Amino acid sequence: MTTASVAERSQPRPAVLVAGWLLVLAWGLPLAGLASSPVLAEKADMVETLSTVIVNGVPIAEDEVTREVERLAPVAEYHNLSKERWQAIRKQAIENIVDKELFYREALHRGIGWDEQWVEFTYAKYREKYTADKQMQLALADEEVKNRLHEDLRRSYVITKLWEQGKQASMPKDVDVEAYFNEHREKYRSPKTIKTVELMIEMPPSSTKQEWDKARQRINSLYKEVRKSKSFDAYKKQAGLKITEKTIHEGMRGYDVRGLDKLADGDILKPLFTLNGYILLKKVKSVPQQAFSFDEVREQVKNDVLTVKYRQWFDDLRQGLRDNSKIIIGAGPTYVGR
Repeated sequence: MTTASVAERSQPRPAVLVAGWLLVLAWGLPLAGLASSPVLAEKADMVETLSTVIVNGVPIAEDEVTREVERLAPVAEYHNLSKERWQAIRKQAIENIVDKELFYREALHRGIGWDEQWVEFTYAKYREKYTADKQMQLALADEEVKNRLHEDLRRSYVITKLWEQGKQASMPKDVDVEAYFNEHREKYRSPKTIKTVELMIEMPPSSTKQEWDKARQRINSLYKEVRKSKSFDAYKKQAGLKITEKTIHEGMRGYDVRGLDKLADGDILKPLFTLNGYILLKKVKSVPQQAFSFDEVREQVKNDVLTVKYRQWFDDLRQGLRDNSKIIIGAGPTYVGR
C-alpha cells in the first residue's frame, strides 16, 4: 500500500488547475463531493502561505485549507465575507482538515487499505460527468491533477471504512435497545391528531381578483349554513366544491391544531385562506397521544441507540487522536479587505 510522501503533500497546488479543486471531503460525510464555488485562492483579500497546519509532522498545504474554506463558505457570501465571518469559517476549515488527517492516519494504522478498482472507477465517473466540458477534460487529463484526485479518493475510501468499523462496533445488543426504550418511553408516542372533514372552494392559478372575492363571499355564506347543519353532505355534488377527510397532526404545516382543539366535535372552524382556495374544516374528533409498544418501534429504537453509540464512538476516537497528536497551527493568510 502506498501513500503520497510528506514532501508531496506540502507542495502548494496551482489555482489555475481547476480540477484540482473538484474533490473535497465533506465534513460529516465520508464521501468525496464536488465543489462548485469559485477558486477562493484568487481573492484579493487573502495572501497565500506555503503551510499553515502541521499534524504529527505532516505539513498541510495552505491551498488545502483554502479548498475547505471554499466548501464551507456560502456562495452568496463569497465575495462579501466580513473579517469575523472569514476567520470563523477558516477556523472551522482547519478543524475539519486536522480531523481528516488524523482519521486517515488512524485508518492506515489499523491496516485499512483502499480498493484501487473503486478509485479508478470513481475517477472515470468524474471524467464522464464532465464529458462536455473541454477545459475540465484537459485538467482531468493532467498528470498532477490525476494523481491528486486519486490520492483524495484513496483517503476518502479508507476514512469511510474506518467509520464503518465504528458503526459495526456501535451496533447495540437487544438488551441495550429495550433498556433505552424503557428509559425514553416519552419519545415513542403517536402524535396528537384531529380527524376532520374539509370543504374547499378550489381556485385555479389563473383566478382573477374578482373570482377570489366571489369565492370569499361564497365561503362565508357556506360557513353560516354549515354552522347550523353541522354537515357538508348537502354540498357533495355542488360544482367547484371539494370535500375530503383529513387527519391533522400536531405541528402539521398550514393548520393550527390549537384552534381546532377549542372546538367541540362536529363544530366548524372559521373559513381559512390557502393558495389553492378557501376551506372550511369540520372537527370530527380528537385522538390523543398514544404510547407505542416496544415491538411497534423496535427498529426505530435500535437506530436511535446506534446513533447515540456511534456518536460517542466518533467523539471518543476524535478526542483520543487529538490528545495524542502534535498539532501546529500557524497564522496563515492575512485578511486585508476589499
